[in-house]
Amino acid sequence: MEKIKILGLGPGNLDYTLPIVLKKIEESDVIIGGKRHLESLGKYTKNKEHFY
Repeated sequence: MEKIKILGLGPGNLDYTLPIVLKKIEESDVIIGGKRHLESLGKYTKNKEHFY
């Protein structure tokens, strides 16, 4: 079964994003979010399908 996870990125700095959130992002196939938010994730969005 495919699951949808809704994750919070914190106040806008990758240093404040919880490690469990980064782990779930790494495990994801598709990421959906605001352009600025996804760009702030840097290496975590590489090789992933993402939509703004």
